[in-house]
Amino acid sequence: MDNMNVRYLHDDLQVMTAPADRIDIAALGATSLRIGMGCASLGSRISERAGKVALAAAFEAGITWFDVAPPYGIGRGETILGSFARGRRDRMLICTKVGLAPPQRRAALARVYDLARPAATAAKGLRRRFRQISATRNLTLPLTPELVLASLDRSLGALGTDYVDVLALHDAIPADTRRADILGALHDARAAGKLRAISVAGSLAACETALKVPSPFQLVQFAAPPGDAAALALFDAIRGSAITPLSHSVLGLGAAADRFAERLAANPDLRALVEGFGFNGRPNEIAVPLLLRRALAVNRRGLVLLSMFSRGHLEAALAALHAPPLPARLLDAIDSLPVREEEVSE
Repeated sequence: MDNMNVRYLHDDLQVMTAPADRIDIAALGATSLRIGMGCASLGSRISERAGKVALAAAFEAGITWFDVAPPYGIGRGETILGSFARGRRDRMLICTKVGLAPPQRRAALARVYDLARPAATAAKGLRRRFRQISATRNLTLPLTPELVLASLDRSLGALGTDYVDVLALHDAIPADTRRADILGALHDARAAGKLRAISVAGSLAACETALKVPSPFQLVQFAAPPGDAAALALFDAIRGSAITPLSHSVLGLGAAADRFAERLAANPDLRALVEGFGFNGRPNEIAVPLLLRRALAVNRRGLVLLSMFSRGHLEAALAALHAPPLPARLLDAIDSLPVREEEVSE
């Protein structure tokens, strides 16, 4: 199709033509590939050395959007990303957040990660069980203007920069997105040149509230796993606005790709439909390419955030970015599968 992109979203027959691999981000006056690098595991599951190798590979492939937060990598993610950004900052778009903190015993947890990393890397089941331990969960901080400004300053120091492109309210409750004191602190930080745009990263309810006019929010970030009708409805609500949607957890949340492969293997009709559109191979081989292309199809005006710390995931993401659009019938079949509760929680 020669650098043109045509997307059909389920029963919506509107045709969208735009550069196939890039979007304009109005709030930043910038363009980006339609995939961004999620850094939640940078410094925890992914070591600093391996992380920097993966960051470099993504950057060299044209990825310029990097998503991080104070608790990512048990508090190490921002510092590692900041070290990588030296000499590249003016060619990167960095989003960080405020509202969550690393687990209380993060020093001890960091030692556990460092010791257990080889085994956890080899065993998906072990990684999932490790994430379910309460001691590994991030802490929710009540939002105040003072927290917003202090957290932002700490993030700037960790990242080694005097501004971030986007600051997001992380897991904010819907009411926080309308609070005058919080919005005032964000406005002051932007006026001081410490951030360029503001976002909400969290529940669908918080993102929906952030869309209400007048809205100071220019981006919203939320989970959009397969089968989540509420997330699809939010994409529809955003359409026609100047807000840029960022979707995440299209593969890893609750091992969605593994469960999709199981459902594909157990559903002969779906398997036949998939094969009819040229997806041949074992279910576990075609699940990730299908879900990546589905993620790009449903979020056609925004960015899809992915953990691309393995070379295979990076190559799969780039292949999906340049692949033809999925037919509406196949998108409908994928999103008709039942969704589990843990697949729609952040």
